Amino acid sequence: MATVTEPSVAAAPSASAERRFFTSYAVALAVIAFVGFAPSFFLRGAIPLPRALPPLTLLHTVHGVTATLFILLFPLQAWLIASGKRERHIAVGKWGFALGALLPVLVYVLAAQEYHAPGPVAPVGREGAVVAPVSLIVALVSVLVLAWRNRFKAQAHKRLMIVAGCVLVAPAIARLPFPLVFGPPSVLFFLVVVQGFMLSTLIPLWIWDLRALGRIHRMTLLGSGVFILVIVGRTFLAPTPAWAAIVHVLPGFGLP
Repeated sequence: MATVTEPSVAAAPSASAERRFFTSYAVALAVIAFVGFAPSFFLRGAIPLPRALPPLTLLHTVHGVTATLFILLFPLQAWLIASGKRERHIAVGKWGFALGALLPVLVYVLAAQEYHAPGPVAPVGREGAVVAPVSLIVALVSVLVLAWRNRFKAQAHKRLMIVAGCVLVAPAIARLPFPLVFGPPSVLFFLVVVQGFMLSTLIPLWIWDLRALGRIHRMTLLGSGVFILVIVGRTFLAPTPAWAAIVHVLPGFGLP
């Protein structure tokens, strides 16, 4: 008589596979940041561009160095944990969160400076353009606060930090050379394709959770939800008179 066997269940990934995944993820995010900002910052002047770049001010430089150090902490911290250097990981993490607290301040000040700077106005207007940096601040601060509160819960913390990395590289994705492939970008192209690419950086984490846990981790859902809500929300908020009114009362902005 034939015996009916239960279908086999795929084994959960090993601890070493998990370490490789999160380390590789962090490295990939750092590479995206480098590629996106290579023409305007890392390899400025070495890559020909169709338009002239605005002058690189001291504020731009401080912001670029701070953001670079912060994004480089992601692969470094992943490597420290993978190497079993937990105490050093914790010590470096404290400095990392200090950088994380400084970065939104620099983004805000730089956004206010560029809002008042003379030059071409974005297709969505000056007020509409402000929604990108402000929304980045909201998403980054929200996820970093969650990551700090869960810093002693390894599985939650590492997932929230990956989401923070995905948020952080969103501006780099906006600067990738899409026009070389798709032609001159439109507002609709940015809203659908570019922002879709930003959110797609979360997909490997979701797939990993489904493979490792059989479900998406609660903190993956929470962090991803913040990122998605901010991206979708800013899309509808940017062109509204209500948003313009908010910008006009923000400290450092006002009327251009």
